[in-house]
Amino acid sequence: MKKLDLEPFIVLAKGILSGEIKLFAELVSEKPGKKSKKSSVSKPSSADKPEKKQKIQKSAKVKVSAKAEKVKDEKKPVEPREVMKYLHGKRAGEKISSICSHFEKGRKEIKPILEKLLKKSFIEEVKGVYFLKHRMRGLNSNIKEKVSVNPKMILDFIRKNPASTLEKIGEALGNLTYQKLIYPIRTLVKSGKIRKNDKEYSAV
Repeated sequence: MKKLDLEPFIVLAKGILSGEIKLFAELVSEKPGKKSKKSSVSKPSSADKPEKKQKIQKSAKVKVSAKAEKVKDEKKPVEPREVMKYLHGKRAGEKISSICSHFEKGRKEIKPILEKLLKKSFIEEVKGVYFLKHRMRGLNSNIKEKVSVNPKMILDFIRKNPASTLEKIGEALGNLTYQKLIYPIRTLVKSGKIRKNDKEYSAV
């Protein structure tokens, strides 16, 4: 068995004790040749954080504002004049389902408005279809000119078919709409040639 030479260790120890030799320690956090995962991820600078925070706050404000507007519109009641504006220029009329869909309201809210307008004779209802009786001032109508219907033709039909409704008259005379019939019929009523009983018309 070979003897261990202690001379170099004795010299090293004497050097450390005397201060001639100094030892330095180095901490190694990872193995050589491998990249640190943490070093590949760049942390956002402090200057980027406030800008990102402002964008989030702005986005949140826009969402809250849009939601508040929607809630406000849902709570806002529909005015009778708005319903009349919607019916303005619609020759074929509109059903209550279409009116509710347009204003995004239920029947419980729209039905009383329609009843109020019917009572005041602003609109007329024929088998669930609502028509505007009078054109509203200040609104551009879809009707460029009045469609002329011969009152004599209507009178002849009513004489042959007493107790006829507007719908029946319109279908018989070529699917004429309420707006096309109402003016000549009113003329016949005023002249005393026909009379109105509820929603039916008969010759005098």
